[in-house]
Amino acid sequence: MGQTRMKVSRRTFIRTSAVAGAVATPMLATADMVMTDGKPWPSVKVGNVNQLSAGKPVSFQYPACAAERNRKPA
Repeated sequence: MGQTRMKVSRRTFIRTSAVAGAVATPMLATADMVMTDGKPWPSVKVGNVNQLSAGKPVSFQYPACAAERNRKPA
């Protein structure tokens, strides 16, 4: 079978990409972000932006869902 090539100009590609991004962004923003126990993911303050440095790791503890909190160690 032969291949069919479709010519797409740079302008058409950028327009199509922008439209796809504009359509997908609200879907991602409204996605249900819930833990396995049904509660929403809590926000955790990691630090102030002006105190963070590029390339320097930041340690923090993120709260686990109830299923993991109640799990007994092996």
